[in-house]
Amino acid sequence: ALTCPGRNGWQSILHGCNAGTISLDGCLQCQGDYRLVIALDFSATMLRQVDDFARRELGDEYGAGAPGRAGLALARADIARLPFASGSLGAVHASAAIHCWPAPENAVAEVARVLRPGGVFVLSTFRPRGPLYAAGASSAYRFWTGEELRALTRQCGLVDFHSIERDPAFIMVRVCKRDAA
Repeated sequence: ALTCPGRNGWQSILHGCNAGTISLDGCLQCQGDYRLVIALDFSATMLRQVDDFARRELGDEYGAGAPGRAGLALARADIARLPFASGSLGAVHASAAIHCWPAPENAVAEVARVLRPGGVFVLSTFRPRGPLYAAGASSAYRFWTGEELRALTRQCGLVDFHSIERDPAFIMVRVCKRDAA
């Protein structure tokens, strides 16, 4: 397992790093809360796009960070088998990804494993009746309601469920790993 020592031990990963734009936003907006943002994707092609984008936007030394900005690292991995030590990450953000995961229960359990106590998991996905959903059509995607996501995250030991469902097509959820007692 990788260890991720950083300022105050806090690290963050972004799964489904989306050609770099989400990864860089996470990196630029950390404002000192995280020492390192790790853009993680199963797709080597997507990670190459992130690397190209980061080099253009931040320069060749993007991994080192800068005042007011976390460093950025790239990792190719399966969300259901994360290469991080248990309790080592301060946050995980999975942007528009859970509907693509072949075993979402395993993936969310794995996220819960790598989060440190008090760590935050934010995910977003398409909802039924969203842009990828056609009533009655078969689909390779799994669409989630807020209650299904609440049940899934609770089953994996995550607490403090909050969701934003303003748009009929998308849902964003924030949950936390229970603090150590």
